[in-house]
Formats: sequence, structure tokens, C-alpha cells
Amino acid sequence: MEWWEVYLFTRLDDIIAALSCAFTISAFFLIAVLIVITACYFEEEKDDIKKSALKSSKPIGSLVIVLGFALVAIPNQKEMAAIYIIPKVTHNQQIQTILKTGGDLVEAKFKQWYEETLPANRGE
Repeated sequence: MEWWEVYLFTRLDDIIAALSCAFTISAFFLIAVLIVITACYFEEEKDDIKKSALKSSKPIGSLVIVLGFALVAIPNQKEMAAIYIIPKVTHNQQIQTILKTGGDLVEAKFKQWYEETLPANRGE
């Protein structure tokens, strides 16, 4: 990993917190604009308010969608560690050897235990 990757890795939770704040603020602003549009819907003399509210709701709605997607797509530190470490562990030859040896040892011990307890299970 390069130094900037390590830096970004350590800042993932802060990035997610900043995006959450921006998402919350823009969502509340979008809701306020939609309330203004709904309140002015039946009053014909407030067409200019409706037009300006509709004009501002499109970029805010797009921002809410983009921020919501970014919040879902960006992993936190634990998920990023798993994404980075699990492939390295699974493709490491030394760990594969340890797992095979450990598995063989557990299998041998299980067979030994099974053979020792087999006569006791039959009632002999």
C-alpha cells in the first residue's frame, strides 16, 4: 500500500461521517422545498415561488441521490480491511500449508477419538 492509500484507509469513517452530514442537510433542504411546492400548489398567485422551488429541487434531488449512493458504496474501515486482507490471506502459500497441516491433524485426532469411543457406543 502506498502512503496515500493508508491515509485514505484511516480516514474512511471520517469521509462517511462528512457524507452523512451533507446527505442529511440536503435531504432536509429537499423536504423543505417540496413542502413549499406543495403549499403553493393550489395558490395560483404564487407561481414564481413554485417555479423557483422546482428549479432548486432538481439539483438538490440529484445531490441527495448521489450522496445516498456514495454512502452505500463507500466501505467503512472494517469492510475495507476485509476487502484488502482476505484475498492476501487466502492466496498466501504459508497459510495454506498451515491450514492443510492443521486440518490433517484435526482429522487424525477425530478418527482416533472415534475409534476409541466406537466400542463404547456399541455397548461392548
